[in-house]
Amino acid sequence: MISEYTIQKVRDTALIEEVIGRFIELKKKGSQYQAISPFNPGEKTASFFVHPGKQFFKCFSSGQGGDVIKFLMATQNMPFNDAIEWLANHYGIEVTYEGNTQSEEKLEELDAIKKVLEGTARHFQKHLHEVIQDETHPVADLLRRRKLTKDDLLEWGIGLAPDEWRFITDKVTPQGLLTAAIKAGVCDRKEDRNFDFYRNRLIIPIHDSRGQVISFGARALGDEKPKYMNGKESPVYLKDRTLFGLHRAARAIGKQGMVYITEGYFDVISLHRAGVENTVATCGTALTSSHAKMLRRYTQSATILMDGDSAGQKAALKAVPVLLQAGFIVKMATLPGGLDPDEWICQLEEQQQPEPITT
Repeated sequence: MISEYTIQKVRDTALIEEVIGRFIELKKKGSQYQAISPFNPGEKTASFFVHPGKQFFKCFSSGQGGDVIKFLMATQNMPFNDAIEWLANHYGIEVTYEGNTQSEEKLEELDAIKKVLEGTARHFQKHLHEVIQDETHPVADLLRRRKLTKDDLLEWGIGLAPDEWRFITDKVTPQGLLTAAIKAGVCDRKEDRNFDFYRNRLIIPIHDSRGQVISFGARALGDEKPKYMNGKESPVYLKDRTLFGLHRAARAIGKQGMVYITEGYFDVISLHRAGVENTVATCGTALTSSHAKMLRRYTQSATILMDGDSAGQKAALKAVPVLLQAGFIVKMATLPGGLDPDEWICQLEEQQQPEPITT
């Protein structure tokens, strides 16, 4: 029997619109695709719909529906295991089987890492709410300067790593989760010493498209260097396949038919607060073809909204060909005065009428 690890990996990797598009002609309509039903090819009006954001299909003429595995089983007469093997081969995924010690260990490792990340996020959030009432605490000043509201903190799960070496380490060690915490990037080890990776920083959880915590971004409370720390890559977190805020932006992107792409966590948070919810950001890396492929599930129109300085504009120019190659209609937006999106929104909130974005 194919291992649960392989099945989970296939489900996380496969793009339903890409797979179904190999068998029938799909036409883009808003945030979804439609086609003549493969179950009723003689129909005159398309009744077959594919929802990339939710990764499922629905056929209204036959009542069939489900995920990409179910599609292959229903239309290609593949047994479940054959469908998994077909998808694994298509996406270059190694197939392992139950009873295979290595695959069972991988699944246990993933579960442990996810448990550590969720727990760490809760501990950081709890600590922030414990100290936030103290207006003399450095984090209070940072929150005021960044104009982060109580709703922002709750909606994005923002937390605080205290200025301690073993705040998380001492919590995961008794649970037997220290190794998982190191692999997750929240703890570190040097020689025989174990310690926390994040200390004395504002913590911004990074989620996958399903809303699960997979890493953290961190911002210094003062002028410490580096100002920003990006999470280490792990078995659940790859920077070139992760877009910050996508779990909250997906619906708005599909509804509005376009996406704004920025380069900072606070840019996304501020724009969402201002009602521009179709906004995502890369996580400390340049925009990649994998990012573009992810966004094509929801739209084919993108506006690049990077920082107004020279570095931001260079990053924007590098992103253009990546998006064009993925089939996007691309625009570039310029903010006044070299401002970044977060600064521009702060100006908006203070003055109500900042200079407009120009594209």
